[in-house]
Order: sequence, then structure tokens, then C-alpha cells
Amino acid sequence: MSPREPSLFRLLPFLGGFALLVLGGLSLYLSLPHADPWRMLHIDVLYWSTPYLALRLPFSTTPFLVPMYPFLTIIGLCFLATLFLSSKGRGMLSAMGKRSLFLPMAIAWAIFFALTFTPGLKVGGISSRSVAVYMTISLLGSIFVGTGMMTILGPGEWRGKILGWMSRMYEPIRRGVFGLELKYFLGALFLFHGFLTNLVSYYCFEHLPHVQDSIAQFFHAKIFAQGNLVAVSPPLRDFFDFTHVINNGQWYSQYPPGHSVLLALGVLAGIPWIVNPLLGAGTVVLFYFLGKELYGESVGRLSAILGLLSPLILFMSSEFMNHASSLFFFTLFVLYGAKFLRTEKAIHGLVAGGAIGWVVAIRPLTAVGAALPLLLYGGAQLVRRRKQLMAGSLAMAGAASVFVGLLLMFNYLTNGHPLLFGFQVLYGDDVLPGFGNSAWGEAHTLLRGVYQTLDNLLGMNKYLFEWPIPSLMVVFLLFIAQTVNKWDFLLLGSAFSLAIAYLFYWYQDWCFGPRFLYEAACPFIILTARGLEQFPRLLRIASGTSASIRRLTALAAFVMLIVSAVGFATNIPPLLKTYGERYWGVSGRGLELVKRAGLRNAIVFTRSNYGGVFTANEPDLSHDVIFVRDRGKRNVLLMKHFDGYSFYLLEENRVEPYPPMQP
Repeated sequence: MSPREPSLFRLLPFLGGFALLVLGGLSLYLSLPHADPWRMLHIDVLYWSTPYLALRLPFSTTPFLVPMYPFLTIIGLCFLATLFLSSKGRGMLSAMGKRSLFLPMAIAWAIFFALTFTPGLKVGGISSRSVAVYMTISLLGSIFVGTGMMTILGPGEWRGKILGWMSRMYEPIRRGVFGLELKYFLGALFLFHGFLTNLVSYYCFEHLPHVQDSIAQFFHAKIFAQGNLVAVSPPLRDFFDFTHVINNGQWYSQYPPGHSVLLALGVLAGIPWIVNPLLGAGTVVLFYFLGKELYGESVGRLSAILGLLSPLILFMSSEFMNHASSLFFFTLFVLYGAKFLRTEKAIHGLVAGGAIGWVVAIRPLTAVGAALPLLLYGGAQLVRRRKQLMAGSLAMAGAASVFVGLLLMFNYLTNGHPLLFGFQVLYGDDVLPGFGNSAWGEAHTLLRGVYQTLDNLLGMNKYLFEWPIPSLMVVFLLFIAQTVNKWDFLLLGSAFSLAIAYLFYWYQDWCFGPRFLYEAACPFIILTARGLEQFPRLLRIASGTSASIRRLTALAAFVMLIVSAVGFATNIPPLLKTYGERYWGVSGRGLELVKRAGLRNAIVFTRSNYGGVFTANEPDLSHDVIFVRDRGKRNVLLMKHFDGYSFYLLEENRVEPYPPMQP
């Protein structure tokens, strides 16, 4: 020990490390989400003039209030004291401080994380402040646990023994991950991800779309499967109205057709719920090829594993949302765009153009936001290498133009003008991105857009991996290590360009996480894999250890396994419960009741959960059971129109003949 070392750490290193372990364990204990107040500490965030934490002790239902910011400040000061009072902390800061860009990069990322932790909005039914508190406490708790372990072990033989044990344990894992023949590696990932998503699709979502957006797009898929662009509105069409479905004489969804076309293939096959799981599993495989293309085999395999372990991708791939297909084709675009710039082959440019064109036909704003930095870089390369890249660039532009042209033709045939989208038909021009716009609620402003963007970045920190540390922290470590190249900046630019694009959009929610940044999962996952590859080198520089890179790689692998295990154990069960209990107010209970009743040639008036039964309707009403909204006294009008049908009333837990028997 240094003679200048404070007495606590000079005389009582074990007790100091033990205190940090206790503090870290308590912090992680506090951060557990959705905790049962009878079993563990529970946190609610209340907001009056200032935010408070409502803490409930174990086995107690009586909360006591603690000011949120002073509480977090105290924990933060404990962390700083850990760094400056211990020789290890000061040595790490000294080693990193010698790197020229460390201080400005550290300050920039500290500001970034601080900003994302302070939004004031509520989205997706979850308080942003609650997530911010959870992430802050769990991050500091993780740091305290790690620092406490290092302090207890010290520089002696125990550390060497543990590193040696980790290295020996890691070797078979390394061979299994990096030595397995590629076809078996990718085949196992594809099948396992497909298996998991199908389990979630069945047990949580009952193989039904649950979100209004996906319900509308699935209904349009059924129209496409019948060989039509739109259906004819049914008689007395207000009985069939549903959110985001146009019903003005023509019957179809407000969305661009790209995702509904894919769902239509599933409808024709009789298994529409399989489409998103296949897209999710395919995306995980694409992560491997993209990581390998940009950085090499190890990053490719790490990227695929991270894609498999991402709860955000798992749950989004288990429902019917169009973000799944958008991410798949965006990843395909980045992969073949990079291949084209390397090989200069026109076929690669053709595939890249078709992929980004399909994203335009699914989510136009996402396509522009996510692809813009990559297209600008490609344009700069075209200027420099015009002769080599011209043919492929024309192929890319041509392929993209085909899909854009099909989208414009679809708009013309359905909405009456190539540049008029379905959501404009339904809600007017105020639905478009732009300050001052809003189809409902308050008009959008720059400040609101900034809050929403920060909110989405906060959500990405939590939902991408559900670790007890921010999901984007490893990306931060990559840039701290200063081993970045052009692709690091291009991928990061793509993610933040997408975030900026949605700064101009007035609507905000979290659905399975920050869905408006979902396509940024591609660059963030690849950059995280790259950061994990560089982490042992950074750890060696920061700690000044003489341990081999092999041993430090084993240590990094075990840390990530522990972090992933803690995140999954504490966060996935509550998410499964949330998604499995009438997510977005939809369940398959009504369809099950009707099936059990054995109804035939029937009209079912529905008083609740219309989203759970709406997609059972055929667009031409050819099914022998037709579900309509209950309109009270006006129901008699529909009954007259459908002469010869039997009529029933569906409520939450029962189906009975209509009109119901009076007591």
C-alpha cells in the first residue's frame, strides 16, 4: 500500500471492499423493477414541484418519501469517493487521463447519459423518471459490487488464481462460440431465436396482434391475401370502425404496404404469426454477416449472440409490428452497402437499393433518418471512385426507385394522389412530422421533440439488453478506448440520425421499448460487440495490470454473463407478465369464448376488447361469424340488414344471445 493511502484503505482494505459490496448489493436490491412490496424494497417516482421516491421497505406497505435528486446525488458522491480515496481508482483515472481524448470523450458521454436520464414525459404507460432512477441505481450498484470485489481480492495471489480459473472455464465457451462450424452456429441461433419468439407469440400474445398499429396492418394483409389493394366498406360502416383503419367507402389500413405484404404471405400460408419470428431470427443472422463484414469474425459472432440476447428484438419479433421487417431490411441495406463499397460489385448495390427501398415502403421516415449518414458517405465515395462505383450506384438507385415507385402507385390507387398517405386521409396533414403539427393532443414543439428524443435514448439504454448497466455503455467504452474507425462513426451517426428524425415527429410512446429507435438496434448491437472485443485491451490500460489479454477476455466474458443473467432474472419475468396481461388492452379471450360457444352464421356485438376480435373478420365479411361494435339502440339497423343471421352479445367474460335476457 502507498504511504499516502487513507487509513481506511491502508488498514482495513477488506472492510472497505465489503462495505462497497453491501452498498452495491443494496443499490441493486433497490433497483429491482415491479417488485412485490411485501418481499423487497419498492420504488415509485412521484412528481409534484420536485420528484420524490416513494420507498417501501420489505414486508411493509407504508411508503416514506425521499427527494429523488439528493438521494441519487448521495449515491453518486459515494461512487466518486470510491474513485478518489482508493489507489486503484486514482490509478485508473491517471492511466486513462494520459490518453489525449479521454477527458473530452468522458465528459461528452457523461453529459449524454445525464441528459437521457432527465426527461419529464410519461410514455408507454411507464414513467420515464422511474426508468431513469432504476438505471442510475442499478448502474452505481454494479460499479460498487465490481469495485468491492477488486478491493477485497487486492493485488495478491487470489486475483491471479481467480483469473486463471476464469480463463480455464472460458476456454470451452470460446471454442463453442468461435470454433463451432459456421453453419451450425448460425443454424442454432436462427432456430433458437425462432423457438423463443414463437413461445412468446403464443403464450403472451396468443398468436394475435395486440397493438392498434399491427392490428390495422394485419387486417390489410388479409385484404392483400384476397388479391385486392382495398376492400369495400361494409354496410353501416361505423359498426366496423377501428383505430388506424380507413373506412370511407374503401376499407384498408392507413399504413404504407411494405409490412402488410409480408404478413399476407403468412395469411396465405395459414400461419400469419410466423412472419415476425422469421424476420427476427433472420435479423440475428444478418447481424453476424454485418459484424463480420465491417470488423471480422469475432465481432460478427458477438453481434449475432447479442441480437439473440436482446429482449427488445425478442418481444418485437414476437408480435406483428412493422418494426421487425423494417429492421431486417435496414440491416440488409447496411450489409450490402458495405459489401458494395468494398467489392464494387453492382449486384451488391442492387440488393442494398432494394433493401432500403423496402424500408421506405414500410416506414418512410425511418428509412430517411437511419440511412442518411450512410448514403452521404456512399455519395462521397462515388465522387472519389466514380468509375468503379457508377454501375453499382445506378443499380442501387434503380432498385430503390422501383420500391419507391410502387409505394407512390399504391398511394395513387388507394388515396388518390402519389404523395398522399393513408394516415393523411384519416387524420389530415397535421399527422405529418413538423413543429406545430399534431393529429391529437398538444401541438408539437422543439422542446417536446428534444424531450421525446432523450426519452427514446433512455429507453434504449434499458430495453435493448435489460442489463443492470445502461445498454449503450459498452459503446461508450469503445470510443473511450480510441480504437474507432470510419464504420464506428457511420454506425453511430446512423443511430443518432434516426433519433434526430423523430425529434420532428409529434407522437411518442414506448411499445416493447423505444420503438421509434428500434432500427437503431442494428448499429448499437454491432457497436456493442465491437466494444466488447476492445474491452480487455481497455481494462488492461485502465488497471495497469500485467495480466494477459486472454485472461482479461475471460474476465470480460464472465462479467457480461453475470450482467446478462442479472438483467434477465430481474427484468424479463415482469415484462412477460406485462405483455401477457391484455397488452394494449387486447386479448384473445373473446375469440376463445365464441369458439367454445360454437357460433355459426352469427353477428357478434362486441362491447369491449374489439381489437381482440376485429382481425377475425374477413374483409369481404365472408366468414360465418362477423364481429361488430355494440352501438346500443342502433344495433337494430344492422340486424335488419343481416336478415337470417343469429345475433349475440360479447362482453368481457361471456357471450349470450342478443338482445340479452332481461332480469
